[in-house]
Amino acid sequence: MTQRIEYRGWPGCVHLTNGSADVVVSTQFGPRILHYGPSLDVNLFGEQYDAARGLPSDAWKLVGGHRFWVAPENLDITYVPDNDPVEIVLDQPGTLQVRSVDAKTGIEKQLDLSLAPRGTEVIVMHTLINRGVWPIRVAPWALTVMPLGGRAVMPLPERRPHSESLDPAGGLVCWLYTDLGDPRWSFAPTGVMLDGVPGQPPQKIGTLVEAGWLAYWQPAATFIKQFDVVLGADYPDFGCSAELFTNEYFLEVETLGPLVWLEPGESIDHVETWQFRTDLPRPDRATMAEWQDSIGGI
Repeated sequence: MTQRIEYRGWPGCVHLTNGSADVVVSTQFGPRILHYGPSLDVNLFGEQYDAARGLPSDAWKLVGGHRFWVAPENLDITYVPDNDPVEIVLDQPGTLQVRSVDAKTGIEKQLDLSLAPRGTEVIVMHTLINRGVWPIRVAPWALTVMPLGGRAVMPLPERRPHSESLDPAGGLVCWLYTDLGDPRWSFAPTGVMLDGVPGQPPQKIGTLVEAGWLAYWQPAATFIKQFDVVLGADYPDFGCSAELFTNEYFLEVETLGPLVWLEPGESIDHVETWQFRTDLPRPDRATMAEWQDSIGGI
């Protein structure tokens, strides 16, 4: 079912539901997916709605939910405010397309969203299109804001004994504010975990996630996003296809596509597949291998 609703004070939103999952997309700004969860009463995404409404109309507003950015991170391109109404195209039940072109950069952002007829699966295709007159070097960047109080999981490559392999298996990318001794970080042989804790300073880590998924456990459900990884491609941020970020307000699970040169009129796509599960316990070092096997067997 598809209908127009007012959601948390935002008028004119598009609501998709199949009885197992609900998705809400803004029409007043974006592209922005405001809600994903088992009902309209339970949003697995983080919300900063009241704070956003208090900012000037020309300011960049976090808002929350799922947003679509342009990498590499740049104040003049990445943080262009997305406060204007977007174009919505509704073709078939359970699907929609959201379009927005930034007049300053000439970059069009397009989200194609499809909710499965049954179950919790949502496919979100992120498309960057160069509507300008000059080539640009960009990568699609999909950021999902989660509420604090949960634990994010970023898988690492399969481990092997020292006697079987002497080669490095990848690296962790840190930012100048990254503190690996922060107690919010937990490390298992096959995964990195990050806790969302109120009132704490920013933390971030990225890497090339060959497994092609990220997850965020919270009491309501575990949010899982799957994505394609192009081995050997030029990824932003020293080769990151995925990143975890948190601060005092929220935690983000982020995926990125490869960096490419887009000629005028050219585009690049980046696809995520979302699901949520209510049967997974809070992950920790002792249970990480079993927990990840369960995710990989979706």
